[in-house]
Amino acid sequence: MPRIFIGVGSNIEPEANVKMSLRLVRQFAPIAAISTFYETSPIDRPEQENYFNGVVEIIFHGTPFELDLKLLDIEDELGRLRTADKYASRTIDLDILLFGREIIDDGNLRIPDPDILKRDFVLLPLNEIGPTAIHPETGQLIEKIAYNFRSHELKELVEFTKELREEFI
Repeated sequence: MPRIFIGVGSNIEPEANVKMSLRLVRQFAPIAAISTFYETSPIDRPEQENYFNGVVEIIFHGTPFELDLKLLDIEDELGRLRTADKYASRTIDLDILLFGREIIDDGNLRIPDPDILKRDFVLLPLNEIGPTAIHPETGQLIEKIAYNFRSHELKELVEFTKELREEFI
């Protein structure tokens, strides 16, 4: 069974939208682990509200493409609007970070997610719950990639994370 990690982010009513997205994910895939969630500043958009970002590990019996469609359906259900601005505010953002050792880049779906190697709010929560997962492109353990990675402005959401874990695990 492949280890599957999903990045979860929101900056429009993030408490409600993160919880609702996980309720919807749980309808088809049990949640095995939830990282600490962090409040982070928006990238290149200082006028936007801050994001809540974290990672969940799920158990899913299907293909990466089937999972991607289900996650897109959840984003649509929660009112995500897609624009040309890839840094626009969003009700919810659900990204497949790792799907076992799969490597996919077909123009619509990219696994592993390239943000693992670039964004602290992706890598550090992933390392928290999946340090022994292997990045299929580099062949390295996630904990090795995270070892020298520097965190910038991550504010732990201790109570919010506790609420998520109590409800979903």
